[in-house]
Amino acid sequence: MINIFKALLIIFIEINVYHLLGIGIVKVKWLPKPKNIMQKILYGFILYHCIFWLIAFPASLYNGTLQLVTIVWLVVLIVCLTAEIFYCYKEIIFSYKMLYTKMIKYKLLLVSFFIFTGILLYYTCINGQSDIDAHTYIGEVSSMVTTNRIVGIEPMTGQTVNIIEFRRSF
Repeated sequence: MINIFKALLIIFIEINVYHLLGIGIVKVKWLPKPKNIMQKILYGFILYHCIFWLIAFPASLYNGTLQLVTIVWLVVLIVCLTAEIFYCYKEIIFSYKMLYTKMIKYKLLLVSFFIFTGILLYYTCINGQSDIDAHTYIGEVSSMVTTNRIVGIEPMTGQTVNIIEFRRSF
């Protein structure tokens, strides 16, 4: 049960980071103006992952350590969010006020959404590790954490990988 609350907290934090990044990128004016908060979150999601892969992909090509990528990514994210808070302070306050009024207006929908999300997370925590995709993913992540490398170990065979697979470029 504690894992469900941790997962909900992580989802809440991620959505807020995406929302903040979305507010900042909207101010750049080369994207269409978002009509609702979900478009801001979507813009932030895309920006977050583009910046992350601009750091992670070159590190994987040079067989950098996972620790180095984590530190660089943390510094870049803190710098981006801090700059955005100073640069877009009024827009952030306005957006969260608008979000609060929408949450009050649609509170029944929001409660049902959180109940559904909780049920989905519970099902995933109980049954999510029983297929081959989950085992492969868990193997990849475990080998990355154990070896402190982004790539380098094939989780199914334990062999060293000398090339970067094309699928990692996306």
